[in-house]
Amino acid sequence: AFPTLDFLAAPAPVLANLRPDDDGVIRVALADLGAAQHVRAIVVDPALTSIAELRLPRRDAPPRDRRLKNALDPARHLAEDRRVEGLPAGAAVVVEDVASGKLELVDTVARAHQLLLTLGADGALRELGFVTTWHKLSDAERRARYARYACHELHLFLRFKDPAFFAAVVKPYLAHKRDKTFLDRWLLDDDVSAWLEPWAFGRLNALERILLARAVAPARASVTRLLGDAVDLIPPDPEGDARLVDTLLGASALEGGGVAAQAMPQEADELFDMEDHGVEEEEAKEYDAAPAKKAKGRSRAAKLDSFGGPPGGAPMPPPPAAPMMAMPMAEASATLAGGYAGDFDDAIADLAERERAEPLYRGADKTQEWAESNWWHRRVEDAGPELIEPNRFWRDLARHDDGDGPFLSPHLGECTGSFAEAMCALAVLDLPFVAGAHAIAVDDRRLTLTAASHALVARTRIAEVAAGAERSPILVGQSYFRADDRWEWDGAEQREKYVTGELLVGVVYQCQVVVTNPTSAQQRLAVLLQIPRGAMPVDSGFVTRTVHLHLSPYGTQSLEYAFYFPFGGTWPHYPAHVTRDGVLLAAAPATELIVVKELGAGDVGSWAHVSQHGSTDDVLAFLDRANLGRLDLGRIAWRMRDRNAFTLITGLLTRRHAYADRLWAYALRHGDRDRIAEWLRHQDGYVRPAGPVLDGAIVDLDPVTRGWYQHLEYAPLVNARAHQLGARRRILNDALGAQYRAFLEVVAHRARAGAGDLLAAAHYLFCLDRVDDALAALDRVDAEAVPSRLQHAYLAAYAACVRGDLDAARALATPWRDHPVDRWRHRFVALLAMLDEAGGADAAVAVDPDSRDQRMAEAAARQPSIDVAIEGGQVVLQHHALTGCQLRFFQMDIELLFSRQPFVQGDVERFSFIEPGHVVEVALDGTGRTTVPLPAALRGANLVVEAVAPGLRRAVAHYAHDLAVQLSHQYGQLRVVRASSQAALPATYVKVYGRQRGGAVTFFKDGYTDVRGRFDYATLSTDDLDRVERFAILVVADDAGATVLEAAPPPR
Repeated sequence: AFPTLDFLAAPAPVLANLRPDDDGVIRVALADLGAAQHVRAIVVDPALTSIAELRLPRRDAPPRDRRLKNALDPARHLAEDRRVEGLPAGAAVVVEDVASGKLELVDTVARAHQLLLTLGADGALRELGFVTTWHKLSDAERRARYARYACHELHLFLRFKDPAFFAAVVKPYLAHKRDKTFLDRWLLDDDVSAWLEPWAFGRLNALERILLARAVAPARASVTRLLGDAVDLIPPDPEGDARLVDTLLGASALEGGGVAAQAMPQEADELFDMEDHGVEEEEAKEYDAAPAKKAKGRSRAAKLDSFGGPPGGAPMPPPPAAPMMAMPMAEASATLAGGYAGDFDDAIADLAERERAEPLYRGADKTQEWAESNWWHRRVEDAGPELIEPNRFWRDLARHDDGDGPFLSPHLGECTGSFAEAMCALAVLDLPFVAGAHAIAVDDRRLTLTAASHALVARTRIAEVAAGAERSPILVGQSYFRADDRWEWDGAEQREKYVTGELLVGVVYQCQVVVTNPTSAQQRLAVLLQIPRGAMPVDSGFVTRTVHLHLSPYGTQSLEYAFYFPFGGTWPHYPAHVTRDGVLLAAAPATELIVVKELGAGDVGSWAHVSQHGSTDDVLAFLDRANLGRLDLGRIAWRMRDRNAFTLITGLLTRRHAYADRLWAYALRHGDRDRIAEWLRHQDGYVRPAGPVLDGAIVDLDPVTRGWYQHLEYAPLVNARAHQLGARRRILNDALGAQYRAFLEVVAHRARAGAGDLLAAAHYLFCLDRVDDALAALDRVDAEAVPSRLQHAYLAAYAACVRGDLDAARALATPWRDHPVDRWRHRFVALLAMLDEAGGADAAVAVDPDSRDQRMAEAAARQPSIDVAIEGGQVVLQHHALTGCQLRFFQMDIELLFSRQPFVQGDVERFSFIEPGHVVEVALDGTGRTTVPLPAALRGANLVVEAVAPGLRRAVAHYAHDLAVQLSHQYGQLRVVRASSQAALPATYVKVYGRQRGGAVTFFKDGYTDVRGRFDYATLSTDDLDRVERFAILVVADDAGATVLEAAPPPR
């Protein structure tokens, strides 16, 4: 528990940003400290913090009077009216008494969005919170957000909130969807009457049914009635309605009092100050209590919160600002930071430099399963009627006509069951992104707010209620007892000990209100309670509260609350009032409490009857007027044996969009083909074995419509092998394999594969690297018959690249380079950039910053590279993204070098530590290939040639010789001939080193070639060959030069 300090007239003053004078002294006037008796001084600089404390002499601190002053008039019948209403632009709302009422507006999309989050809407609503600032986003930002978050919910929001963007971007994109749902068809203005069929209608959620009714005018009345009947089945929840109002008003208090409070003129500000004074000043003096000083600068939010909460619920008033407070905190912080600002700037610059650094290699993301976007993160089979269920908000939308003005349902708070429900409610609610400047006028205690733009208004007020025309049977009683002396005993019987006379000051009493329902009907009641005037609540109590009761037949419920009187006197107590729907039913007698310091010495109109005993006409009439959700239709199943009754009853139920499986089953008895088809569509377990596809039978089965199959794609997907391994093909990704087999099963059950099937087949075959099969399938696709033209164009352009027909690929991709959806536009622009690069243009920058492949390709294209080789007496440089390099030439004694490092070809980089014998600066052109002649003085020498560029170093060994060595590594022999004449070179020296499996390099053998120029480099009379992993071989001829080569041991 926390201590209650609301009796203090002001909180502790805080004087910030004080600066010492030239003597290092800070002086503060005692008057600026108010009634403070303890001072804590905190001195801070960037390095140290010092704290000192000082006690001041005791000073009187007059308390703030928190007793209830303005009590309700016991002579009037009052009830609390708490409600949310629609407030169109230009309309006004009136609060008759601003001292006892509250007011708050939800006048923008952002405020409605925050309300739904506060009430517990799905967290995805927060993730898509950018919709509240959609009007502020640039066109590029809008397209980027749409590309990432495209879904039914966002499509519907844009359809209502940004029709221009919807028409330019969303609608063309939806036209290319492969499998269009009901909402896609409705957004595209297609014919949706097919969804009136019972099975299809039964899979629509409440919003989709409303949209269907708007598109098919004859169905509007029946769908509206259906939703109304469904809502009538939901038990009323007055506590929930009250929580919604409390949530709105509570949010306004947190935000500084809300729209009404922030706009409250000074006249109302002064009017609210009446509450601060508590009881009259004369009464306070009588009991030696100092009157509370008026709090200067008290927030208007606190003053609006004058009813319905415990004393102290409003924020405490701030003290007057000290003169030193005028300096902005940001300025003071900068002054205190001093020279540290430079370090901060350096850190920012360092972070920016890191952002510009080239990215490191990043592996491909984990393969994910992708489907066409429908409802947010829901597969087709999971998006049934339970996604958005009927409630009063959707009933209001169904009843709303465009000619009725803006749609402003007060039941927005009920749309928190799912993200789809909350987002769609924001879409259809006619709230603006930016609210107008509402006009507020105060006349005495009456406040009038005129809306400048559409809004929802939440308000509470105490209003006088009239008694019902008929005498109410509801009984209410009110009694008192001491909290510490509640019980009395009569023998072994315990009874409550009621207080009927005077009450004592400083003693906690409890008031007990008992409400009785002596009728046979359940009663939903509201009981208005208030503590006596001059009292204060205790034990988590309240000043004024409305309690909602659900009284069962002949039920009784007791309500209790506690209070005490700090001072004596005669205090009126407003009695408990019981109301229902704003009509007074009962009230306890008004009382005045004397408080002292010491005490002195078988219905024919029922369904049960009509279903069993009424005629067919009676049944039809009952079904036509009743709420079908309340009826057990199975009671009339026996009537379905009669063909006429079956036809009439099922026809009526169809018109009312109701379906009863047991009744429809009688279609089999009567041979009614249409009703049999409707019944079969509901028998999923029965028709599923017929296959995923069924055409031409009594019922057609489409696997996509029924949720049995959905086209899925897998990306990123990189196969390790490009060709088949073994006699049987294997799909290594299990999910892709399962999806591909499901696709084949669907196609196998069709009479013939359609254009969409062939396009999907081509896609899957490309994913499996079956390129030839994919190209063959794609060639069979009729482009005019494909619903997804966009996707076909991209896949066809990809296939043209595979075939090497770059012109055809460009022709297919170019029309789509300006597609309004970023994701697809990026794909086509990247494809065209790849074609440009293939044609010799520079590599393009990454089109999609979120694409790993494009970013890696862009970084690779910018990465400088250089390779060096010696060909025909010239140094050949292959280079990229370089303008120049340096060639360094190192002469080497090949035999000495070989003896020290036999595997010299893999170790030429070590020459970077040696001063070169010759250096040449080379300018590199843009062709990517540059040749440089070997220096004339070095053409006959054995060299290491090194090319050096910024961040790069490449080297190659060059042996000047006229030798050609023919290796027969399978047999461990070599033959040396003169390269120019192909004549054998006998007596040529050969030295062999071996590198063992552990990495050690040892001498293996040496010798000379025979008369044929042959030498056996592998044979020894020891087992050394068993340990050799690699041979390095030096061949030296006196007049033909020398060379070094490597060979593997002969296989054995």
